[in-house]
Amino acid sequence: MKKIIFFILLLFLVSCRVVSEDTFVNTSEATVFTSPFYEVDSLLQNGFQDQAVRFLRQMDPIEYGRMDILWRLVGAYNGRGKVTSCISMLDSLQLNGWGDLTGWKISVYDLAREHQLAVQLVPTDDVLLLGWLYRDSLQNMPSVASIPVPSHLGQRAARLLLAPDGISTGQLQLAASDSRYLPVSIGSRVASELENTYNSSGYWWSDALKSFDPSGESDTSVRLNALRTKFLGEGDYAYWSSLLGTNAKNTAARVIASRWPEMVDWQVADVLMSCGYTQTVTTITDSRNDSSFSTGIQMARLRNANRYTELENLCNSVSEDASVELRARAALFYARSLRARRQNSAAYRAYYRFAQQYPFHPTAREASYLAGKYFDSEQNWAEAGDAYLASLRSAGGWDGDARGHWRGGFCLYMNGRGSVGDSLWQAGISQFPYSHWADEMLFWRARYADRQGNYNSSNQLLQQVAHGHPWEFYGMLAAERLSIPDDIHLTVISPVIRDDPTLSLAAELFSNGYGTAAVEMLFSGREGDKGVNAVTLGILGEHGRAIASMRSMDTEYREHNLGMLPDSLLGWYFPAPYQELVASVTDTMTLDHSYVEGIMREESYFNRFVISSAGAAGLIQLMPATAGDVARWNGLPRLSPEEFFHPEYSVLYGSLYINSQARRYEHPAVFLAAYNAGPGNASRWIDMHGFQGNDEELYIEQITFRETRLYSKKVQRSAWIYGRVRQ
Repeated sequence: MKKIIFFILLLFLVSCRVVSEDTFVNTSEATVFTSPFYEVDSLLQNGFQDQAVRFLRQMDPIEYGRMDILWRLVGAYNGRGKVTSCISMLDSLQLNGWGDLTGWKISVYDLAREHQLAVQLVPTDDVLLLGWLYRDSLQNMPSVASIPVPSHLGQRAARLLLAPDGISTGQLQLAASDSRYLPVSIGSRVASELENTYNSSGYWWSDALKSFDPSGESDTSVRLNALRTKFLGEGDYAYWSSLLGTNAKNTAARVIASRWPEMVDWQVADVLMSCGYTQTVTTITDSRNDSSFSTGIQMARLRNANRYTELENLCNSVSEDASVELRARAALFYARSLRARRQNSAAYRAYYRFAQQYPFHPTAREASYLAGKYFDSEQNWAEAGDAYLASLRSAGGWDGDARGHWRGGFCLYMNGRGSVGDSLWQAGISQFPYSHWADEMLFWRARYADRQGNYNSSNQLLQQVAHGHPWEFYGMLAAERLSIPDDIHLTVISPVIRDDPTLSLAAELFSNGYGTAAVEMLFSGREGDKGVNAVTLGILGEHGRAIASMRSMDTEYREHNLGMLPDSLLGWYFPAPYQELVASVTDTMTLDHSYVEGIMREESYFNRFVISSAGAAGLIQLMPATAGDVARWNGLPRLSPEEFFHPEYSVLYGSLYINSQARRYEHPAVFLAAYNAGPGNASRWIDMHGFQGNDEELYIEQITFRETRLYSKKVQRSAWIYGRVRQ
């Protein structure tokens, strides 16, 4: 107990580093330090849930707030998958005068995907709650005579799901307003109703769309607004042409073809043909009497018909006397044809040549970037470096520009053009100072400076990455190389639910049996402070959504050059819900527990229900075949499909497999690569490049699978946090 009290005191002392003024997180020091739940939340954040429960059971619900206490009690069990224990705790509280907690139990079961147990607790006349619980399989819901009038947000959402198509104008307006809380559950239904009524008279439709999406920037909103604008006969050519790069491009192309046929270019024609308006394109082409335009249209026809040999012959037949626009189109379609035939090496060289010759083309930047990625994966450093450079020199912007600077510089460095690569890194850091690749560029600039004998510059750059990126891989690696203490502060934010309208609404939903709606509201809704909502999800034990929400915030900060995720959120960005279980399982293994926690965080965000596209399941994302091998090697029973989602089994079987790889390869960079990509690939990369324990970064960055490169760095980063910072 003394150790726990000391740990809480230490957290309190370091929590002074709190971001209180930023775009997304308004949490102040007063919020952190005056919360009566500070000690409890610090225990929950750091994986001491049983101690937190003991604290909470001693709190007076009148003094501290019934909702606040119950939310945390549920979180202490929900975050570890202990459903039965949670229900027993709620039963105990109910017997001890806490009132009817049936709604809380229903919410717990629903979050745990125990739908039948949840349904059994619902009164048969509560049609709306039953509708909510059957939301993913309404065909299995018992038939009802009528749908009652709802009295709160959860019931309104359920009524919308149960109602047949064609709801009233008033209901649609209310549902559009409610979608700010529950955009996932009711958003698609609202969008469908708006699409069915875009040709209505009056201003109500536009008002409903505004409620549905105030920014008007979502893909759905852009598409719906285009339908409405077309119906009203509004919008000039500039408006419609601006939509050709959006999901409203089909509507835009048809409007342009009907109103301004003389303005139809290849871009519009390509869209028209892709959605079946071939005759319209033919009519426009015949009326032009323009051989260059006709040739470009024929390229699209051949591509749509998968007649690639004819397409390549046509592209190669375009003469040097043709317009530069036609020559650029021929070069692009030739590359696309090769790629469609899976002639990858030739296709990406053709993409690169296209970007080199026609850097003004709007597709040149993306095409050359894709070529760079391909040759990078092939470790063809020379061509990869040239392709990345061509991409960055082409017109326009591209989402891969920051990574293009990083990997372009690395490929140039590996090709012996270190000075050019260093210049690329320097430009990338200047242009994208908070990108996900900034710590890479700073560290490798330091490495290049060291290789050139510029030791002072190298040391300064290492200092910069260590202090500026303390919770990222290269920041922590730099701190280790410089023997700098970890500059990470895991603050405990402790919101009070009854003092926050958004959190109070979420707790009310939970208490009425609409727990999944409460989680959706805090994760996807537009109301409330994003950071506080994410922390509240973490307190509830919904770590997957809490981490995902914070990751989204981190990306948003970076993309707007505002910085990175505030230090005040790092504690819940790297929670430790299973630290006691992991420590007990790995106690007799050579494997350090921190790597199991790091793997869990990166594999599943601690969401035990995750299933990958490849079939890996559970906290540690075990493949069935791998789990079978573990069972055979260790004399354990084979796991049933349901047992993959039980934390005790996932952690045990996963830790045993990770431990086997750790014994085989020893260094984390290699055994993590083996875990992610298979031991055969990890060994192959050692054979290709060698491995030196004091130069793990060179091994990592030469891994041919981009996913594995990222995985090895992310897991080590997380493991270092769990092993160093949380000790």
